[in-house]
Amino acid sequence: MPLIQRLGISSARGFGFGKTGAAYQTSVEESATTTEILGTILSTNPSIAETSSASEIITTFPFLESYIAEASTAVDVVVGAPVFAATIVEAGNVVDNVLNNLNINTLIIESAFGAVALSQVFDASVVETSSATDSLLGLPIYAGIIAEAGSASDGASLSVTINSIITETSSTIDAVVPGGTFNTNLSETSRVTDSPIASLNYSSNITESGALVDIPTATRATSGFIIEVVVGEEEVTREAFYQTIISESSIGSDSVASNSLPAARGVFGGGWNTTYAIGMGYVNIATTGNAVFFGSLTLARSGLTGVSSTTRGIYGGGYTGSYSSRIDYITIATTGNATTFGDLNASTDTTAGCSNETIGCFSGGNTSSGRISTMQYVTIASAGNSSSFGDLSQTLSAASGCESPTRGIISGGTSSSGSLISSIEYFTLTSLGSSSAFGDLSQSLTATASCSSSTRGVISGGKTSASGSSNTSLIQYLTIATTGNTTTFGNLTVTSSLGAATSSLVRGIVGIGFGAGSITSTSNYFTIATTGNAATFGNLSSARQQIGALSSGHGGLQ
Repeated sequence: MPLIQRLGISSARGFGFGKTGAAYQTSVEESATTTEILGTILSTNPSIAETSSASEIITTFPFLESYIAEASTAVDVVVGAPVFAATIVEAGNVVDNVLNNLNINTLIIESAFGAVALSQVFDASVVETSSATDSLLGLPIYAGIIAEAGSASDGASLSVTINSIITETSSTIDAVVPGGTFNTNLSETSRVTDSPIASLNYSSNITESGALVDIPTATRATSGFIIEVVVGEEEVTREAFYQTIISESSIGSDSVASNSLPAARGVFGGGWNTTYAIGMGYVNIATTGNAVFFGSLTLARSGLTGVSSTTRGIYGGGYTGSYSSRIDYITIATTGNATTFGDLNASTDTTAGCSNETIGCFSGGNTSSGRISTMQYVTIASAGNSSSFGDLSQTLSAASGCESPTRGIISGGTSSSGSLISSIEYFTLTSLGSSSAFGDLSQSLTATASCSSSTRGVISGGKTSASGSSNTSLIQYLTIATTGNTTTFGNLTVTSSLGAATSSLVRGIVGIGFGAGSITSTSNYFTIATTGNAATFGNLSSARQQIGALSSGHGGLQ
């Protein structure tokens, strides 16, 4: 249906007139008192349609290439060679005050109050459904859509580029100045003020659901998601890049200034290759390259398990020639040797680790008496021995764990009979209790390596037989919040088992361990949110297997 008919405007044809070379190429339709003052070579190629009192004052080389449709009182003052290449639709009291070389290539739709001024280029659509004022100065470019459904004001100046969509559903003010670039989406559902300054780049999504203030300054880049759903205030300095997620759910302020970099760090510790390893090495997960020496554990061992908060890493259990109950801790942001934290309930190796900001949980494992189903936990911020958490549905060892902030996932392993396990279990990290059935891996596997974002778990490699060195390079994934079987993700660069994985919320890192028939130092990486094959990240500090891994930014730390 033509746009005019959709608006309920009469299709009766009128006669246009103008002065100084004005020309109407098709029709002008009016059903109420209307005044057109057109001067100095005006051309309107299709139609102008109006259903109530309206006035157009258009002078100095404007070109109206398609429709202007107005369904209520409106005044359009267009001066200085503006070009309307598609459609303007107005359904409420609106003032468009457009000066100096305005180009509107597609749609402007307004159903309440609004104003636009000075040298703008709109490449797609501006849609407003309530009181709104857009004050745009100094060559901003809208390459996608602005949609506003509540009282809102967008003040953009000095070469702002919005490449996709801004969606606002309540009182909101966006002040974007000096070279801000929005590459995809901004979604705001309550009172929010965003004041980005000086070359701000949003390369993905910002979603805000509470009254929040974001004031980033200086050169800023957001390469992942910013989702705000909890109370919080983040004050970070020196080189800021949001590579993952910030979450806030109520009144809060994020003030990030002057080059801060809260990038996730991964730490790989211990292991075995002819002797038990004591060293730890770290990597910056957002980059690629070889691990750098971090420090030494309190005890050289293999089969240890890493858990962590954003600030503290913990290694629990292991094997030194005999099973160990030792728990060590480190401060992830600061290199140095580990310190004794406490002891596990039993001397155990090859447990499955899951953690959030508060607790670290060690599930199953091997003891001198055999495999166990015990789940035990520590409070990460407080040194001490572990406490009972619950029980797995079966005794097992060499499973691998990943997590969201609320749910732990345990995949595969070796059963009490020595057979390999395909089952996946889950438990709630925020309350004590036993695990429940989640689903199954694509095949029975042990000694896999798991990591996660806050929503997706990724399980890499694993032994495919109880004896020998038959391994797989398969990577598979699951959605943590649901239950079900895994789906193929891709492949590692080599077959792998007895390795370890950790992650940021964006990227997974796998220390291969035993790969392609020998113990290796190779590490791989992949982007968790997509599927595909892994790529080479670099090398760990030495070739070893049965290593432990942790990070400051994994999926349990959203």
